[in-house]
Amino acid sequence: MTKQIHRANDVAELYKSAEFVNSYKKSFDPVKLRLHSIVHKTEAQAFTMGYRFAAGFVAGSCSLCPECSVTKNPQAPCRHPFRARPSMEAVGIDVFKTAENAGLPFNLPVKTSIVNNGLILII
Repeated sequence: MTKQIHRANDVAELYKSAEFVNSYKKSFDPVKLRLHSIVHKTEAQAFTMGYRFAAGFVAGSCSLCPECSVTKNPQAPCRHPFRARPSMEAVGIDVFKTAENAGLPFNLPVKTSIVNNGLILII
């Protein structure tokens, strides 16, 4: 990256940089897609086992498509309505507290590695 930004309040500036956004997507989109796939498949398996109210959630925004049709046009249909899953944050789940309660705490701010997580509620 040509310009380093050291202050925490400049994070928004990072996302204005095409170089940063492209690097971020190249690094993290494959991981997010894999997590999304795991959540989707596990939720589907729970459903086939009789847990009709199984609900899967992913971390952060959906990254199934390189460019979201709904973000560009709220009237447009989602390209993957049966694979898309809401994020935990979007439905009001405290991700940090939930992970802590499950015995899987993670630390903020991130120092060495990023933790992606998903959640499947089976009732």
